[in-house]
Amino acid sequence: MLNNKIVIVTGAGGGIGKSIFLEIIRRGGFPIGIDITPLKDSPVYKELIMNNLSEKLYKYYNFDIRNIKKFKKVISSLNRIDGIVNNAAILGSDNINDKNNWKEKMSVNVEAHYNIIKNSISKMHTGASIVNIGSIELNRPEKNVVVYTSTKGALLGLTRAYSTTLASKNIRVNMVSPSRVFTEGNITRLKKDKYISYNTNNLMYSGKVEPIDVSNLVCFLLSNESIKITGQNICIDCSFTLSR
Repeated sequence: MLNNKIVIVTGAGGGIGKSIFLEIIRRGGFPIGIDITPLKDSPVYKELIMNNLSEKLYKYYNFDIRNIKKFKKVISSLNRIDGIVNNAAILGSDNINDKNNWKEKMSVNVEAHYNIIKNSISKMHTGASIVNIGSIELNRPEKNVVVYTSTKGALLGLTRAYSTTLASKNIRVNMVSPSRVFTEGNITRLKKDKYISYNTNNLMYSGKVEPIDVSNLVCFLLSNESIKITGQNICIDCSFTLSR
C-alpha cells in the first residue's frame, strides 16, 4: 500500500504519531520521524525494539519542529518526499495565567506545519500526499480549550488553502480529525472522564477510537488508493459529533 513511500511524520515519538510511524513501516513505507523527545526515551523506541524493526526501515530525528534550519537539513538529503503527516501539537486546556499560551500553541500547531509544507514542496511530486491531524474540537468544542481549538481551525484553513494551491501539482492535502484517542498518554485521564460512559452509552456507533484507527485512515490518505481525495476534513469519532 505504501511501498517505498518516504513519509515525514512529526510527533512520531508517542501517541498517534507513534502509531502512524509504525504503521507506515508495516505497510512498506519509509517513515522519517521528527520529535522533541529523543528516540531512546520515546514510547516508539520500545515498539521498534519489541517488533525487531531495523534502523534500516526508518529514520528518526530529535528536534523541535519549529527549528526550520534543522528541518531543511533533514530534507536536503532526500531525493523526494512522498508524504507528510503533520501530527505534532501542543495539547491541553487554556491557562489564563500563561501570557504565551496563544503564541506557543500557534507556533507549533500551525506555523511549524505551514513551514514544513512550504519547504517540502520542491521535493514533492505528482501523487504526493499531505495529511494534517486536526481535532473533533472544531465540531464539538469543550469549554476552556479556546486556544487549542483555534489552532485546529487555522490548520483546517491551511489544509484547504494548500489543497487548492497544490492541486496543479497533483499534490493532495487532507485533514483527519479524531475524537479523544486512547493513546498511552490519554488512557489514564480518559478512564476518569465522563467521556467513557458517554462513549459507551450514548453513541449511535459504539466503540472508542484507538491509535490504529487513526493510523489506518492516515495510511489510506497517503496511499494511491485515495488519489481523488483532497481538501477534506475527515472525522473519525464513532459518531461523537452526531450524538447529542
